[in-house]
Amino acid sequence: MSKNSHFCVPGPASLSVAFSPDGSKIATGSPDGEVCVMDATNGNIVHTLEGHSGPVKSVAFSPDGRKIVTGASYSTVCVWDAENGELLDTLQGCTKSVTSVAFSADGETVVAGCADLRVRVWNKGELVKTLKEHSRSVTTVAISSDGSMIVSGSDDKKLLLWSVSDGSLIDTLIGHTDSVTSVCFSPDGSKIVSGSADKTVRIWDTETADEIHLIRVAYPVNAVCFSPSNKKVVFSSTNNQTGLIGAWHFNSNGDPETIMTPDNPPLSIALNSRGNKIVYGTPDGVCVCSAMSQKDINTTETLSAVANVSIAKQFKKSNEYGRSASQALGQGEIFKKITAFAHGEGDRGSKDDEFAPSTYYKKFTHKRRSSSSYGSVTDGRKSRSSKSSKSSKSSQKKSSHNSQNKSSNSSQKKSSKSSQKKRSSNSSQKKSSHNSHNV
Repeated sequence: MSKNSHFCVPGPASLSVAFSPDGSKIATGSPDGEVCVMDATNGNIVHTLEGHSGPVKSVAFSPDGRKIVTGASYSTVCVWDAENGELLDTLQGCTKSVTSVAFSADGETVVAGCADLRVRVWNKGELVKTLKEHSRSVTTVAISSDGSMIVSGSDDKKLLLWSVSDGSLIDTLIGHTDSVTSVCFSPDGSKIVSGSADKTVRIWDTETADEIHLIRVAYPVNAVCFSPSNKKVVFSSTNNQTGLIGAWHFNSNGDPETIMTPDNPPLSIALNSRGNKIVYGTPDGVCVCSAMSQKDINTTETLSAVANVSIAKQFKKSNEYGRSASQALGQGEIFKKITAFAHGEGDRGSKDDEFAPSTYYKKFTHKRRSSSSYGSVTDGRKSRSSKSSKSSKSSQKKSSHNSQNKSSNSSQKKSSKSSQKKRSSNSSQKKSSHNSHNV
């Protein structure tokens, strides 16, 4: 199958899904206790991880992609080798179902939310902290990218923010009116997004614990995540009969957009590290699709058009290279960069944005000026500059010549007037002399 196509892999229900950091693999957890690791480009099974005896409710890759942690019913947390599927460790401590798991940025710490009302933290396989403040089952956990904070959500409708270093409760985030089903830190750790059975997605400021955005959706929300760029949140929402995958952009301040409405309701979702693909679990297997909302598509089309027009203008005077430049660059290298930009890989208009069309164009032409194969472009520009210079010099000469002519004409006129005056004076003198003689 094509790498860019929307494809589905039939199988048991996928209760949990995750992309590897490089986007090449997908891990899925099923009700029968199996964890499948598959190729993200075609859905082929790479490994089947067997060790759980109950439904696998959560899966996560370590940041280096070498390990996978899974949480399941019957209180089991397992750590696996992502390369060969070998079971590396079974983490002890939970007394009831494990509902959610997460890795720290260094891959040494594992956090788990459990149905026994507790959040547990292991470091290098050793249980180091047990956090208890929730009054009902912990349903979801996440750890910040710098490893300093944990956020947990619960059936008690609350989000709790914890310090990893000493296990203290930093703050309580209150606003949801039903169970919190999913939480996620923004990549920079400044925000938290949460989804709930109350049909809302809420965004919180981690510094102040204030709710800064409230997004209402059609159905109960079962999964949320931030894009790698911090610019949007993606969520899945379902009533178990139908559902949708949507996105909300921070610069919109409006209603969320629908990315797609799958034939089967989404049970779980995850974004790849580039933010341009989504994997979602369904009652009948797992599917991969584009993460582009209509806003992203419109942005990509607009930027592509801008790039093509800009490049065409720059190269249109080069007879040898003009047409192919707009095609090759507009639809090839630059279009790829623009697509990445549209998915949030850079800031619009930033001088330091290597993915912006104008910046990338400058880099492209700078590299090509020293290449003889693109001499016509360089020569064309030089010749235009040379022509401009010659034209300027010609204008200067003409101006100088005109000035000289004006000066000459003026001198001639003055000389003529002076001669006339002299002749007139001589004539007067002669007349005067003649009259004198007559007298």
